Amino acid sequence: MMTENEKLLKAFIDCLATVQEAIEQLENRIFAIALKNWETLKAPKPINPEDRAFKWLEHKLAEIKNKHRELEYYFKRDSDGRIVSLKFKSPNSEVREDVLTPAKWAFKVASERPMSPQGTARSLPDSKPLEEMEKRLKALREAGKHAF
Repeated sequence: MMTENEKLLKAFIDCLATVQEAIEQLENRIFAIALKNWETLKAPKPINPEDRAFKWLEHKLAEIKNKHRELEYYFKRDSDGRIVSLKFKSPNSEVREDVLTPAKWAFKVASERPMSPQGTARSLPDSKPLEEMEKRLKALREAGKHAF
């Protein structure tokens, strides 16, 4: 059996839960309104934030931001810290294109790089030299087996 104080405490906790839920709904509405004019450019696949094309994009967007202070942007990341999209709000269509053109290029280039076993894109411009070295090493190992 609950005492009067326990009943009062339970009612208070229930009331706080209802208030908390209402606050969360209000926050979601405010966030939706605030992001109404934001655009999203999704990467074809998650991108390593250390990729050279992505680093170039960060530099390029900083240059654009210096010229157009009204520009707002941020990169959305997945749980592994890889870049999955660019969210931005541009003051006009010219700045919008100034953002989209390099971002599309950088996302395309970075996403075309092979994925390493850890799941992040290699930041090497070309993996062919590595593949060639691996083939040579394999050939040397095979030749060594037959030498004895």
